[in-house]
Amino acid sequence: MGRPKEFDPDHALEQVMMAFWRGGYRGTGIQDLVDATGINRASLYGTFGNKQQLFRAVLERYTDQCVSGLEQSLKEPRHPVAGIRHMLDHFIDGLLGTHRGCMIYNTSLELSQDLSELRESVRAGMDRIEALLTHHIRQGQRGGEIPSRLEPVVGACLVMAAMQGMTVRRGGAAERKVLENIRDGAMAVFHV
Repeated sequence: MGRPKEFDPDHALEQVMMAFWRGGYRGTGIQDLVDATGINRASLYGTFGNKQQLFRAVLERYTDQCVSGLEQSLKEPRHPVAGIRHMLDHFIDGLLGTHRGCMIYNTSLELSQDLSELRESVRAGMDRIEALLTHHIRQGQRGGEIPSRLEPVVGACLVMAAMQGMTVRRGGAAERKVLENIRDGAMAVFHV
């Protein structure tokens, strides 16, 4: 029988997520993860697997948190269009507050063809966000608050492209006004 774990895997995974979020996949070494968690390399590997498996677990955790946060932001205002704007405002506040951007979008920019397993995790995260937004837009159309001529998937992809663009522009030190201009451009499609 093995020794019981001397650390909380859930807490360790949160610390690992923050380390990867700061440094990216390639910029974060195993020693960085050991330093972030205070857990030795063997215990990290024994619990979570190799670096790629650990990053995948972190990306899935981040996606769960991200989708939950986006869903909550969409629900706060009663009007569906106001929900989308509120979600984008919340996203802007996050970009300006952490300077880290969205981990899913950051990872999509960083990955190359040789990390196909991680690319699938990124794609799955983006698919979940797209599905959430598509569903929200469809609900708004059923209520007559979003124009029916707007293809819901197209609207969802446009909002996601705006979020990706904000992430990239914030990486270049864009100010709030630039991010708000991107938001306003994306919101225009809901008012035509």
